[in-house]
Amino acid sequence: MHLQKNERLHIIRRKRHETQREAAGRYGISTRRYINWELGIVEIDISVPQPKLFPNEKCFIHRMRQGWTQQQTATRIGCCKNWVGMMERNEVPCDLLLRFWT
Repeated sequence: MHLQKNERLHIIRRKRHETQREAAGRYGISTRRYINWELGIVEIDISVPQPKLFPNEKCFIHRMRQGWTQQQTATRIGCCKNWVGMMERNEVPCDLLLRFWT
């Protein structure tokens, strides 16, 4: 799965368990600018490596690309919003999401 730069930033930040403010500090930019980077609103003028994606992260990217909330995804697959969040954070197996997105 090829990721856009803004998706790479988001995944890297999640892997590091950082807030957007912390990630902005690491890059030496304002929090607002970092948020706009993640949202793809402004061009990212730095090199962002392609991270190795785990299945739960692929599911997260699929949901984000679809523009759905966790609640919207949960409704479609027949579970609760919290379960979707736990699957995306790899706290529980994400088999249900994998089957849905593939």
